[in-house]
Amino acid sequence: MQPARSFAAMAALAASAAASAAVIVSNVNSSVTMGNSSASQTVSAAISAQVGIGGTGTALGTFGSATAATRGFYRVQAMSGSGTHGGNLYAVTVVLGSIKKVGPFAQTYKDAMVQSSYTVGGSAASYADLSFGAGSGGLMFNDFGVGTTQLYIDSLNADAGYSMNCDPYGYSGVPFQVTGPTTNRPSAAFVNADGSVGFSTRWDANNLWQMGSDVSSFFSGNLATFDISGFGSTFVVEAANAVPAPSAIALVGLAGFVKRRRA
Repeated sequence: MQPARSFAAMAALAASAAASAAVIVSNVNSSVTMGNSSASQTVSAAISAQVGIGGTGTALGTFGSATAATRGFYRVQAMSGSGTHGGNLYAVTVVLGSIKKVGPFAQTYKDAMVQSSYTVGGSAASYADLSFGAGSGGLMFNDFGVGTTQLYIDSLNADAGYSMNCDPYGYSGVPFQVTGPTTNRPSAAFVNADGSVGFSTRWDANNLWQMGSDVSSFFSGNLATFDISGFGSTFVVEAANAVPAPSAIALVGLAGFVKRRRA
């Protein structure tokens, strides 16, 4: 998969019929591809919205010798204000990684979804491609409220962001996150022909594998490449002519955004 390196702020699609439902129930086609110039491996599944504090997401598959399967879920948060087209704004956060337990009091990532010793076709992976509803099978009009006739994706919204969790201490430590603005994470947002929305994001060799540098003494720390525990991506959807979906607002209290920080 080669996501288009486009930084267009908006993608739009109009439909003639209004949506009739207001419940976010879509299972969204999602995948992670790890690869290099000669080979690649993809794990994929249709993931669903997180609806409880003890959920572990949907299993996509396992990369190489990793000890944990890659799992995924998404959540939707209604935002205040309105978009440039007068519609309601929603932040959609997609989490793909080694999800052991999710919720306000639980750790999202624990084990490595990809170990630094893992190879693809005999060589280390040099990129990771993430896809959420790209092409078809994304979030539909009726996921964003009764009356939605237009969807817009604002990939450069200030609330959009991307993060990668790395674990410098193996399976017992707490991962830290590598983050950056959208301009540092080439991405493409889509309004698909079937009326759904999605995105794709690439992490390349410059930011995929992070080298350890937190050495406190000669007898501790980690100078090796950190394993990857998971990815988080947040993008903003404007649903024009929409009534806010009660279920989307209710999801806010279940879990906040993926924290974008460096510990």
